[in-house]
Amino acid sequence: LDPEPIEWGKRHNLGKLGDDAERMAFHLADVREPSPEPPDVTSASNFSYWIFKERAELLNYFKSVQANLAADGIFVMDLYGGPDSLNEMEEVRELGGGVEYVWDQKEYWPASGEYNASIHFRFRDGSEMTDAFQYEWRLWHLTELKDVLRDAGFSTVEGYFEGTDEDDESGDGNFEQDDRGENCEAWIAYLVSTK
Repeated sequence: LDPEPIEWGKRHNLGKLGDDAERMAFHLADVREPSPEPPDVTSASNFSYWIFKERAELLNYFKSVQANLAADGIFVMDLYGGPDSLNEMEEVRELGGGVEYVWDQKEYWPASGEYNASIHFRFRDGSEMTDAFQYEWRLWHLTELKDVLRDAGFSTVEGYFEGTDEDDESGDGNFEQDDRGENCEAWIAYLVSTK
């Protein structure tokens, strides 16, 4: 719904596609509105669907995605979980050049699922860009999501979990289908649902 990131993406990425750039179509619209053409793949990344805080809202969104997909289309969404996802904490990562990225899980309320988080940036001169990005979400759990996706009419819902690096503490970037998942302190997974 915001034209600014679309324009940024065009300026910084479209040229890299060369002649294929002409195949791109941009839509500034509510994600729940039907597409001009049924997509083969719809993606909800960066936990964007957590904006829907009530089950009825989430179900309505998933139903619109399912109805809009091509006959053999898939819906791919990422999710985050594990005991660390429930803790109010900061995770700091070095980005290089004296810049730190800070993921700040500010609040989690278990009775409602309310989840407030921010991203900050800290710089070598001691300054900080506080609340560069702010999120007011509901933390949806994996089993809840699978149930709502099935209620929305998806025929299959499969989880893909990230493997662990040699240090047995970090993700390795490789995702494999797994019906159970591993109970890590924090995990990233994808749900892939078929129409």
